Amino acid sequence: MSNTLELYTNSAGSRGYGAVFGKHWLYGKWPHAWHHLNIATLKFFPNVIALHIWGPKMSNKCILLFTDNATLVDIINKQTSKDKGIMILIHTLVLCCLSVNILFCSPHIPRFLNMRANCLSCFQVDDFKALTPDADALPTSVQEDLLSERWSITWKPY
Repeated sequence: MSNTLELYTNSAGSRGYGAVFGKHWLYGKWPHAWHHLNIATLKFFPNVIALHIWGPKMSNKCILLFTDNATLVDIINKQTSKDKGIMILIHTLVLCCLSVNILFCSPHIPRFLNMRANCLSCFQVDDFKALTPDADALPTSVQEDLLSERWSITWKPY
Protein backbone atom coordinates (compact mmCIF):
# COMPACT_ATOMS: atom_id res chain seq x y z
CA MET A 1 0.00 0.00 0.00
CA SER A 2 1.32 3.43 -0.94
CA ASN A 3 2.02 6.08 1.64
CA THR A 4 1.03 8.84 -0.80
CA LEU A 5 -2.58 9.96 -1.20
CA GLU A 6 -4.15 12.51 -3.52
CA LEU A 7 -6.54 15.37 -2.80
CA TYR A 8 -8.01 17.43 -5.65
CA THR A 9 -9.65 20.77 -4.88
CA ASN A 10 -11.08 23.76 -6.68
CA SER A 11 -13.02 26.93 -6.12
CA ALA A 12 -15.17 28.70 -8.67
CA GLY A 13 -14.78 32.30 -7.59
CA SER A 14 -17.71 33.46 -5.52
CA ARG A 15 -19.86 30.43 -6.48
CA GLY A 16 -18.53 27.46 -4.55
CA TYR A 17 -15.88 24.87 -3.82
CA GLY A 18 -15.25 21.18 -4.33
CA ALA A 19 -12.84 18.49 -3.16
CA VAL A 20 -12.19 14.87 -4.12
CA PHE A 21 -10.28 12.36 -2.01
CA GLY A 22 -10.40 8.83 -3.36
CA LYS A 23 -14.09 7.89 -3.46
CA HIS A 24 -15.00 10.73 -1.07
CA TRP A 25 -16.18 14.10 -2.28
CA LEU A 26 -17.64 17.31 -0.96
CA TYR A 27 -18.85 20.56 -2.35
CA GLY A 28 -20.69 23.66 -1.26
CA LYS A 29 -21.61 27.26 -1.85
CA TRP A 30 -19.58 30.11 -0.38
CA PRO A 31 -21.40 32.28 2.13
CA HIS A 32 -22.34 35.65 0.64
CA ALA A 33 -20.02 37.39 3.11
CA TRP A 34 -17.06 35.62 1.46
CA HIS A 35 -17.58 37.03 -2.04
CA HIS A 36 -15.03 39.81 -1.44
CA LEU A 37 -12.19 37.32 -0.78
CA ASN A 38 -9.41 36.93 -3.33
CA ILE A 39 -9.33 33.82 -5.50
CA ALA A 40 -6.18 32.43 -3.85
CA THR A 41 -7.96 32.44 -0.49
CA LEU A 42 -11.06 30.80 -1.95
CA LYS A 43 -8.98 28.17 -3.77
CA PHE A 44 -6.98 27.42 -0.61
CA PHE A 45 -9.96 26.90 1.68
CA PRO A 46 -11.22 23.56 0.24
CA ASN A 47 -7.85 22.07 1.23
CA VAL A 48 -8.41 23.14 4.82
CA ILE A 49 -11.98 21.81 4.83
CA ALA A 50 -10.92 18.49 3.31
CA LEU A 51 -8.00 17.96 5.69
CA HIS A 52 -10.18 18.87 8.65
CA ILE A 53 -12.84 16.35 7.59
CA TRP A 54 -10.77 13.54 6.08
CA GLY A 55 -7.52 14.08 8.00
CA PRO A 56 -7.92 10.98 10.21
CA LYS A 57 -8.19 8.85 7.04
CA MET A 58 -4.94 10.42 5.83
CA SER A 59 -2.90 10.01 9.00
CA ASN A 60 0.73 8.93 8.72
CA LYS A 61 0.69 9.58 4.97
CA CYS A 62 2.01 12.05 2.42
CA ILE A 63 -0.79 13.99 0.74
CA LEU A 64 -0.50 15.59 -2.67
CA LEU A 65 -2.75 18.66 -2.71
CA PHE A 66 -3.51 19.02 -6.42
CA THR A 67 -4.64 22.40 -7.69
CA ASP A 68 -4.73 24.14 -11.04
CA ASN A 69 -3.74 27.51 -9.54
CA ALA A 70 0.03 28.14 -9.78
CA THR A 71 -0.06 30.88 -7.14
CA LEU A 72 -1.70 28.55 -4.66
CA VAL A 73 0.84 25.81 -5.39
CA ASP A 74 3.61 28.24 -4.46
CA ILE A 75 1.82 29.37 -1.29
CA ILE A 76 1.18 25.82 -0.09
CA ASN A 77 4.70 24.61 -0.82
CA LYS A 78 6.39 27.62 0.80
CA GLN A 79 3.80 27.77 3.60
CA THR A 80 3.83 31.54 3.55
CA SER A 81 1.99 34.49 2.06
CA LYS A 82 1.79 38.25 2.52
CA ASP A 83 -2.00 37.93 2.79
CA LYS A 84 -3.17 37.70 6.42
CA GLY A 85 -6.22 35.60 5.58
CA ILE A 86 -4.15 33.06 3.68
CA MET A 87 -1.68 32.89 6.58
CA ILE A 88 -4.58 31.95 8.88
CA LEU A 89 -5.39 29.12 6.46
CA ILE A 90 -1.75 28.03 6.30
CA HIS A 91 -1.55 27.88 10.09
CA THR A 92 -4.82 25.94 10.24
CA LEU A 93 -3.67 23.50 7.54
CA VAL A 94 -0.28 22.92 9.20
CA LEU A 95 -1.81 22.35 12.64
CA CYS A 96 -4.39 19.96 11.20
CA CYS A 97 -1.64 18.00 9.45
CA LEU A 98 0.58 17.93 12.53
CA SER A 99 -2.27 16.59 14.65
CA VAL A 100 -2.54 13.42 12.52
CA ASN A 101 1.01 13.22 11.16
CA ILE A 102 0.42 14.25 7.54
CA LEU A 103 3.17 15.44 5.24
CA PHE A 104 1.88 17.53 2.34
CA CYS A 105 3.03 19.19 -0.84
CA SER A 106 1.22 20.71 -3.77
CA PRO A 107 2.00 19.88 -7.39
CA HIS A 108 0.39 21.98 -10.11
CA ILE A 109 -1.90 20.25 -12.58
CA PRO A 110 -3.55 21.64 -15.71
CA ARG A 111 -7.20 22.56 -15.36
CA PHE A 112 -8.35 19.75 -17.65
CA LEU A 113 -6.85 17.20 -15.23
CA ASN A 114 -8.77 18.72 -12.32
CA MET A 115 -12.20 18.32 -13.89
CA ARG A 116 -13.79 16.37 -11.03
CA ALA A 117 -13.09 19.13 -8.49
CA ASN A 118 -13.95 21.77 -11.10
CA CYS A 119 -17.35 20.15 -11.68
CA LEU A 120 -18.10 20.11 -7.97
CA SER A 121 -17.11 23.75 -7.46
CA CYS A 122 -19.63 24.69 -10.19
CA PHE A 123 -22.35 22.39 -8.76
CA GLN A 124 -22.21 20.06 -11.78
CA VAL A 125 -22.76 16.93 -9.69
CA ASP A 126 -24.06 14.81 -12.59
CA ASP A 127 -20.91 15.57 -14.59
CA PHE A 128 -18.77 14.71 -11.56
CA LYS A 129 -20.57 11.38 -11.13
CA ALA A 130 -20.09 10.58 -14.82
CA LEU A 131 -16.34 11.22 -14.41
CA THR A 132 -16.19 9.28 -11.12
CA PRO A 133 -18.62 6.34 -11.28
CA ASP A 134 -17.09 4.66 -8.20
CA ALA A 135 -17.51 7.76 -5.99
CA ASP A 136 -19.50 7.61 -2.77
CA ALA A 137 -23.23 7.86 -3.48
CA LEU A 138 -23.53 11.03 -1.41
CA PRO A 139 -21.11 13.86 -0.70
CA THR A 140 -19.38 14.16 2.65
CA SER A 141 -21.23 16.80 4.64
CA VAL A 142 -19.41 19.98 5.63
CA GLN A 143 -20.02 21.19 9.16
CA GLU A 144 -21.59 24.63 9.33
CA ASP A 145 -18.92 25.90 11.73
CA LEU A 146 -16.26 25.43 9.04
CA LEU A 147 -17.98 28.21 7.10
CA SER A 148 -18.83 30.35 10.09
CA GLU A 149 -18.94 34.11 10.16
CA ARG A 150 -15.70 34.23 12.19
CA TRP A 151 -13.70 33.49 9.04
CA SER A 152 -15.24 36.28 7.00
CA ILE A 153 -14.69 38.74 9.86
CA THR A 154 -11.05 37.71 10.07
CA TRP A 155 -10.60 38.02 6.32
CA LYS A 156 -12.05 41.47 5.77
CA PRO A 157 -9.69 43.36 3.45
CA TYR A 158 -7.29 45.83 5.08
